[in-house]
Amino acid sequence: MVRNPETSEFSSMPAHALATGMADFVLEPERMPEAIESCVKNAEQVLTESRDDEKTLGSIMELVRQKTPLDFSDYKQSTILRRTRRRAAQGNFTSLKTYLAFLTETPEELNALTKDFLISVTSFFRDPEAFEFIRTLVIPRLLEKLLPGEELKIWVAG
Repeated sequence: MVRNPETSEFSSMPAHALATGMADFVLEPERMPEAIESCVKNAEQVLTESRDDEKTLGSIMELVRQKTPLDFSDYKQSTILRRTRRRAAQGNFTSLKTYLAFLTETPEELNALTKDFLISVTSFFRDPEAFEFIRTLVIPRLLEKLLPGEELKIWVAG
């Protein structure tokens, strides 16, 4: 369980925790007790592992690839499986097969699942001064150096 870095005064710690891929919940502190209580109350209903989970996960990943512009095939499978199970358990599904059926009928849930796969911890655009500096000084200087008809190509790591 990690606090949302976007609302943290010091965002680096929660951002690093998220980057590990081990956080199951990103919540504000006031919502954490409720989430812990829910986990304790529903412990017996936790999604159980099945021998078919890897095969079903493959079908889920194929559905994601077909229905979204994203492909998570190079992501760490254990992380994808854990996040998929967590998402399914949050929806009170007792197997990944029933969750897959729900995903095929519910585009909103498919989008929510893909967002769970993505780790959004960048703070570049949340630093207005840095972005303004780049927008007003750096980019114009780069553009000034271009020859007519030449395009500016910028590689962004991450």
